[in-house]
Amino acid sequence: MSSDEPKTSSQDTSGKAFSVDACRSVQHRLPAFVATRQDPKPGEFLRDFWCVQESGKWSHDVALGRTHARDALRFMREEGVPHVLNWIALDMVRKSYFGPIEVGFFHELGTYVLRTGKGRR
Repeated sequence: MSSDEPKTSSQDTSGKAFSVDACRSVQHRLPAFVATRQDPKPGEFLRDFWCVQESGKWSHDVALGRTHARDALRFMREEGVPHVLNWIALDMVRKSYFGPIEVGFFHELGTYVLRTGKGRR
């Protein structure tokens, strides 16, 4: 965005004002596996929160899934948006496929929970 472009703001559905510039900056920090849908169907978000492609090499794809999990955790922590995990899981379910990338993703999330003790009551 050039400095010549106007800085605009709007309101979300709760009436809270937000800056378009702030929204653009969040977009640049989205996890690498999030993509914009070209033709969203009714009920779908504009973004695809699980846009991944396997390489065909199991160990490589599991490692990629683990990387995606760390990226998702980073984004949720930085932006304070834990509900993004819901959107990721929803897109996984909609695709009806659970392969090595998904295995790595959930393995890394499980490892994080155990390592940090965040799952304890």
